[in-house]
This record gives sequence, C-alpha cells and structure tokens, in this order.
Amino acid sequence: MLNGFGEVAVCMAEDLKEPLGYAAAGMVPALGAAVLWTAVGCCFLGERWRWRRAGVRFAFCLYIYVVLWQAFFSRESGSRTGVDLALFSTWRASAQSKAYVLENVLMFVPMGAMLPFVWKKGKNPAVCVLTGALSSTLIETLQFITSRGHCQTDDLVMNTLGTLVGWCLAAVLCFFARKKIPIFEIKSS
Repeated sequence: MLNGFGEVAVCMAEDLKEPLGYAAAGMVPALGAAVLWTAVGCCFLGERWRWRRAGVRFAFCLYIYVVLWQAFFSRESGSRTGVDLALFSTWRASAQSKAYVLENVLMFVPMGAMLPFVWKKGKNPAVCVLTGALSSTLIETLQFITSRGHCQTDDLVMNTLGTLVGWCLAAVLCFFARKKIPIFEIKSS
C-alpha cells in the first residue's frame, strides 16, 4: 500500500500523460512559431540569429501550445461550470485533489523559467510573476466564460506560485552559469 505522498505521485504521473501527448502533437506548430518569431526578430528588430534563442523560443511556444490544449481545447465547451473563490478549498483529503493542486504549481514553472529568456522585462521577478498571475487570471476567466474549466482561486494562487518557483530556478541556473561553477562536475583524484 502506498503512503500519502506515493498516492499523490501516482495520481500526478497518470495525469501528466495527457499533456505529454499534447507536447508530441505540438512539436511542428511550435517549431513553426519559433522560426517565425526568430525570423521576425532578425528581419525587423535587428537581432542576430542565435540557435540558443531559437531553441528557447521553440520550448516556450511548445509550452504555450500544451497549456492551451490542457486548459481549453481538450475540453468540450459547457463541460465544466462553477466558481470557487475559497482559498485552499481544492486541497482535500484525496490524493487526486492534492495532485491537482501540485499540478497547477508545476503547470506554470516553465512560464517563470522561460519568460526571462524570451522577454527582457521578464528578468525582473515582479514583472515575471505578475505576468504569470495575469496569464492565469486570463485562463481562469476564459474557462469560466466558455465553461471549459472550473474557475478557482486556488488555480490562480498555485499558478502564480509556480511562476515564482520557475523564475527562482532560472535565476539560480543563471547565477551558476555566470560564475562558471561546475555544480554537477565530479572531480577525479
């Protein structure tokens, strides 16, 4: 028998299969959007072509594709209704409800991690987290309007927290990269 954390982890692993399928389907559209984005930057904004920049833009476009499919297009209009403004009401006794809360944090970690690399203003933590919060608010509002998802305060809070976690991860990685500290290097004697 699994303990509480094990049950939550099993639920999360099962739930993550769906967005991974969207990621596979989104490779071509994300590649096209990233190439177009980078080409526009080179032709009209004076950017130099950089493979790393194009790669981050591809990852960001793929992330947006997956979030849109997960939040909207995978659900039939009118299939989910309701508004829950109570804070932490989603965190219930069941492993599945706890998994949903943690998945909402995870869903926005890539936003916070990649936004500083695709938008200069996103390097500012307040701007990055505010952008995550506004994006989550937009998703919740559109889910309410289209009845494609439950409009919940918990989702907004957890998505915003996920953006903050992602920004912190990016900041730590950039710190180590700038300092050229080999954090994963094993020294031989």
